[in-house]
Amino acid sequence: MWWRVSPEIDNLKRIPAETLEDFFESADEYGTLYSNDLKVLKADGAFELMHEQGIKSFLHAQIKDKNGVKLFVGLDDCQRTRVWNEKEINSLMYAAKMISIFLLQEEKKREEKEQKRRKIVVEVKTVRERQEEILAREEGAV
Repeated sequence: MWWRVSPEIDNLKRIPAETLEDFFESADEYGTLYSNDLKVLKADGAFELMHEQGIKSFLHAQIKDKNGVKLFVGLDDCQRTRVWNEKEINSLMYAAKMISIFLLQEEKKREEKEQKRRKIVVEVKTVRERQEEILAREEGAV
């Protein structure tokens, strides 16, 4: 079965964070957020956005870094309301966890690289200061 899906990325770029704040905060303790029927979110600021996209049901999982939630990854069903089964939920949670681990590893690599850079800067500064001291002593001795 083929589905025709229109890209929504341009529409999503202009959404103020406040619009989705309550929506994201309603995730469970595992970072999953899903609805079998979008109609139950009518009071939520995210309802209008998802409704405009034709979403009927959704399953989202948080991707976290050391500072908290970085982003969400998810599945939207635009064809029908549906009950997300345990296998689908667990698969998405696993994918989100793997992405989180990757992001944490990349952040750690960036931090280590920055620490090395800072150490080199300090060492270069120390060498320059020593050179200036030696030159000053030599000039004073002349």
